Amino acid sequence: MKITVDSVKKIFSDGTHNAFSGLCVHKGRYYLVFRSAKGHMSGYAVITVLISEDTKSWRRLAVISEGEKRDLRDPKIISFNGNLLVYAAIRDIGLEGRESIVYEMKENGSFQAHSISGLPPRYWLWALASHQDKIYGTAYIHTKAEGFAVRLFNSEDGFKWSEICKFPVSGNETFIDFDIEGNLYGIIRMEAPPFHPYFVRFPAPVSDKHTISVLPTVFQGPFIKRLEGGCLLVGRRWDKLDGARRVDMLWLDDSGQLGYIATLPSGGDCSYASYAQTGPKNAIICYYSTHEHLSSGSETGDIYMARLSLGLS
Repeated sequence: MKITVDSVKKIFSDGTHNAFSGLCVHKGRYYLVFRSAKGHMSGYAVITVLISEDTKSWRRLAVISEGEKRDLRDPKIISFNGNLLVYAAIRDIGLEGRESIVYEMKENGSFQAHSISGLPPRYWLWALASHQDKIYGTAYIHTKAEGFAVRLFNSEDGFKWSEICKFPVSGNETFIDFDIEGNLYGIIRMEAPPFHPYFVRFPAPVSDKHTISVLPTVFQGPFIKRLEGGCLLVGRRWDKLDGARRVDMLWLDDSGQLGYIATLPSGGDCSYASYAQTGPKNAIICYYSTHEHLSSGSETGDIYMARLSLGLS
């Protein structure tokens, strides 16, 4: 697959830390969600929801809040069975783990909160992908006693979840995506040096059977999109542990070869991409970066959109 970056544009900036994007198409419209706060680990944060008819202009549809002193983190958005669902996690200061929550969009554009069942206590439902009549999700936890643990779940309605398996590595953020045959692909962030992620594949129909391998590169804030002949990876990389950060696009082909595509305008606190197809050979990626504000010492984060062309290599 030949992937080229046609353009990159900043689409949202308001002086706050906007980060951790989620993107989907629902009933012909594009929806973009991200966390908005004073900083990366502020005690209070909301979810900003933008909408666009054509990806050229965006407007704010809603702001989702759980009240002061509650940090809504890393929203993901998915269109499933005619409903638009936004998933996030509430970080309560002083408590291990997170409280996962889902919001359903109503006809008037507002979002109604629902509880989630079936997850172990304080597991964070972090990434989602749908196939046929189910949503699949990865959830993780971090405790001082046991470190990181991540598991795979599925749901028939988006609210009640069932566990499929535990991952055999102590990872955390795990992005997933399906191919048209129902094979599931994932990229698992690792928090310990050398920070090399794991690539996992579950053959259809998805069960606890899978193959897993480590990729030879630093990679955090992970994203994966299954395309013809391989997987598009987008994440934060660096050359030295104390060196500059950047958002890179990589291509992992089906033979296991990892190649470089492009570096997106980025730096500092950055990454966490999301993806939407805009045509048979076109797509957009949204991500965040703080690189325009590094010299000022500000935690301001902006949302960017890259336009991609997709073609056979």
